[in-house]
Formats: sequence, structure tokens, C-alpha cells
Amino acid sequence: MKNVIFLLTCLVISLPHLDAQQCLAPVKPGENWGYINTKGEFAIAPQFKQAWQFSDGLASARTGKLYGYVDATGTFKIPEQFIRAEPFSEGLARVRPDGKNDLWGFINNTGEVVVPSQFNGAQNFSEGVAGVRVGKLWGYIDQYGKWLVEPKYEHAEPFHQGLARVKTGKKVGFINQDGKMVIEPQFDNARDFSEGLARVRVGKTWGYIDKTGSMVIPATFEHAGNFSEGLACVRLDDQWGYINKQGDWIIEPTIQKVSGVAEWSNNRYASELMIAATSPDKKWGFMDLFGHVVIPYQWVKVEPFQCGLAAVYNGAQWGFVDKSGTLVIPYQFENIRSFSK
Repeated sequence: MKNVIFLLTCLVISLPHLDAQQCLAPVKPGENWGYINTKGEFAIAPQFKQAWQFSDGLASARTGKLYGYVDATGTFKIPEQFIRAEPFSEGLARVRPDGKNDLWGFINNTGEVVVPSQFNGAQNFSEGVAGVRVGKLWGYIDQYGKWLVEPKYEHAEPFHQGLARVKTGKKVGFINQDGKMVIEPQFDNARDFSEGLARVRVGKTWGYIDKTGSMVIPATFEHAGNFSEGLACVRLDDQWGYINKQGDWIIEPTIQKVSGVAEWSNNRYASELMIAATSPDKKWGFMDLFGHVVIPYQWVKVEPFQCGLAAVYNGAQWGFVDKSGTLVIPYQFENIRSFSK
């Protein structure tokens, strides 16, 4: 219990101040998408056929068939010219320029081409490096397009905490940015390092390794999630619970299901001190990190908390609630995406 209280105290202290004017969410009230702030006011009027979340101050959106990037006023800072336009990461975004050229390249936040379109596949930059595919093999480039690791892997994922997982044959291992195999391919499956640990599958069960490759939490779980905010969701006997980095149960495996977003996205499992979970009758609500239901089960779908609000779906429309469960932005949207800055 003391460990959980300490964790909560640290998290509350570390949470940034949430400025309502900095957080915007793409929403679709009717035919078109626009953006609202955390007060529910339209910061950008509905006008887009598609709109995505902000990253590095820009968001991918389109009014026709091609994508460009808009700023927080809705002005296209980079004209609509891409058949695909992914979020900015570390100052660069991966794009495909048109339907005839299915090769990926990278632009900066002024729209300037930094790495010309030449890759059959590409990932966002992470820790100054991006995984790219030429033909069927993956390698890694730096932010100038220079090869750091020549294409030689059947599959490769972005770097996280200095290591990236790669697949050789049927096994997964981890390399550093010099291309050195730090953890030899030995796992049947694996996910990225998060908070110093990576989940790995040995046979049919999951456990956790540290950066030396040592199994620090034995592979005993039917499924497992990344660590986030000091906790990871794991499944045992078809029930979900949460463990800490020592493998101790913080929430015993009594939850029928955790949020689909949290369970499968490999990104966040406890978002802003709240855990999305379902009741036996498949209604959604939220728990705190002690496993107590703090917002009762009542919705058909929910999204994780971002900027202090969570999107909730009542079966007909989406709205947003705060952490007390109060509906602060009424049900009115056909579709939504979570808040971002």
C-alpha cells in the first residue's frame, strides 16, 4: 500500500499543468471534422473530411482527397498534397506525396523535404532514428537520411530507451543504434522497452526482461501490457489485474477486461491515474490505481483520459467526462479522437 501511495504522490507532482487552450480534440458533429478545446468550444470549425490529433503543433487534415497540416487556428501551414501524412515526431513527419508514388519520405514542419521518398515502408522518428524498409528488409536511418543500420532485418520497430526490437528468423531480439545485437534473438514475441522493462513471450506466456535481457518477472501471464506510470496490466486465468515492476499484484486479477485502447495499443495502460475497465454486463467505467471503481460502469465505449478528459460513448453519440465522471462536454459527436497538444 505504501508503494502505491508513493507512486500516486510522485505522479501527481509530475503531471504537467493542463492548459485548456493548449489541448484540442478532433470531433465530428456531422459531415465534417473540427477541433474543440477542453471547454467544448470549437477552436477550429468543422470543415475537414478527415482530421487527426496534433503533434509538434501541427495536425494532419484534408478537405479533399489529399492531406496537409494545419496549425491550432485551422490554417494549412503545409498545403494539401499528400496521399498519406503521419504525425510529426522529433520535428519530422513521414509522408507519401501522391497516389502514383507509394514510397515514403520525410518532411520538416515547414513542408520542406528532408529525406526524399524512397522507402517501401517507414516508421516515425524515435530517439533520432527511424526504421525504414527497402524491398522486404528493414534498417535504420538518421534524420538526414543516412544509413545507421543497413537493411537486413525481416522486421524492425522504433527505438525506445536506447534499444529496438528486430526479428531474425522466427525469433525477436534487441539492437542498439550502432546495430549491435544487445539481446540475442530468443523470444517468440516481444514489445518495446517502457520504464526500463520490455514484455516478452516465451512459448505461450509473457514475462518481462530488463536491458541486459534478464527475465526479471517470470513469463507466467496469458497476456501482458507495457509498463506505464509504474504499472502494467496482465492477464491470468482470463482475468486482468495490474502489477508493479517487482511483479507484485497492485490490483489482483479480478477485472474482466481493460480498455481495448490500453490493451492493444502498446502505448498506455494507466492513463492519468485512471484505468478503463468493463463490468460483467460489458458496460465501461473507470478505476483508480487501487482498483476501486471511481466512475461507475455506464458506457458502451470509452477512450483513455487525455488532458484531464475522457471521451465516452452512450450508444448514440460521444461526449467527454472529467475525472469525477461529470459530463462536461455533452453527447453531440458522431465520432471523436482524444485530446492532444
